[in-house]
Amino acid sequence: MKKIIKLGVIAFFILVVTSLFWNCEDETGDKNNEWETIFFDDFNRVDGDLGNNYSVQIYGNGSATIVDNQIKMEDGLYYAIRYETKVPDNKVKFSLKCTTDSEPSTDYAFGISVRTKNLANDWMEQELYMGAVWMDSDSISISKIVGTGAPGALVEKNFNSQPNKSYLLELTYDNGNLKFDVTDLSSNITESMSVTDPSPLTGDIISINGMQADGDVVYFDDFKIEIMK
Repeated sequence: MKKIIKLGVIAFFILVVTSLFWNCEDETGDKNNEWETIFFDDFNRVDGDLGNNYSVQIYGNGSATIVDNQIKMEDGLYYAIRYETKVPDNKVKFSLKCTTDSEPSTDYAFGISVRTKNLANDWMEQELYMGAVWMDSDSISISKIVGTGAPGALVEKNFNSQPNKSYLLELTYDNGNLKFDVTDLSSNITESMSVTDPSPLTGDIISINGMQADGDVVYFDDFKIEIMK
């Protein structure tokens, strides 16, 4: 009788441990999966061009170069800094540190994008999801852009960004589910938002996007791409 009870206790213990193991979920809802970093760039190298991993498109005057171990984006009405290696995975996370200008103009925004795809030879005609900080409207948003039209916000909320401050931007894409986190690195306070797009985009390029006026500057650092194992 004691042997039967002992075997029953062991079986119950195994059942509990197995249940806990299989129900362990990560932040995206996937069981027993982890994010794996496939690319990281801290730009700690000689001043000058970004390197072969990147292409830079600028509408208007402007430049994107490495200065003091970070990207310095100067001027440029609209700009895109693209990572040239395709990332077709359906579960991808892109994060980037951004430092704002000390005296930004009213037309000042910066963001990170996933699922980017050109729709024509003109890089301005594209589709993408963008998580962005809009200093002109004191807001953050997840937008879907298709063609040459203005960004269509899927979700947005108030966010009072400040000059001469650093923020960590993180945009996660999971089969049409998007999550955007903006962390104020001075206070370590994070604002988050999420949304689901029933008609997911199919691009495979990751990029930094934004707009600013002549005389504006924004700095980018710690460019990281992760995929779900």
